[in-house]
Amino acid sequence: ALLRSLTHAHPEVAPYPFTTRLPLPGMMAFEDVQIQLVDTPAVSEHHVEPYLTNMLHGADGVLLVLDVTADDLEPSLALSRGLLERARVWPSARRLPPEAPPSLVVRPVVVVANKRDLDPDGTFTELARVAVGEGLPFFAVSAEHGAGLEELRRALFGQLRVIRIYAKEPGKKPDLERPFVLPRGATVEALARAVHKEIAERLRYARIWGSAK
Repeated sequence: ALLRSLTHAHPEVAPYPFTTRLPLPGMMAFEDVQIQLVDTPAVSEHHVEPYLTNMLHGADGVLLVLDVTADDLEPSLALSRGLLERARVWPSARRLPPEAPPSLVVRPVVVVANKRDLDPDGTFTELARVAVGEGLPFFAVSAEHGAGLEELRRALFGQLRVIRIYAKEPGKKPDLERPFVLPRGATVEALARAVHKEIAERLRYARIWGSAK
């Protein structure tokens, strides 16, 4: 339901686990940027798809989606944390332990508590927040009614720690609709390679225009 609300994908949605059988992508728009979200099969005590660990390890970030009305919220959260450990993913909001192995990757991990529309006084949402604990961004949303989704979009973009670069060919107007999206700290050479590797190989200088100047 969350994928359907945030993107143009049309997954099957039903109020029980394993409606999603295979990873299903969708493109979420935030202003002039497209962010790919991938829905995965549920994580349960009885079955976890074996490919999920590699999938999480290679992702740019992870959304842990919880049902605030579920009776097994804490066990579900424990299963999700266990999956992150097996995938060797460490939440960027938490300090990396000094004994961390080199195979551990640091990624933004965001907790999304869904179905807040079924929790009008916020009791279950607060219990979920307490169960999650400190150090992980927490968002209560309603995928069905859209509550909290715009805040979530903005937060996801911010968590990815990327910048937008607007290019301008000499003598032409700048392209303000399709920016290049690069990690924070990227160089001019990285931008040139994003345009075309031959441009990067021949690059001698660049002119910076606009507020970034």
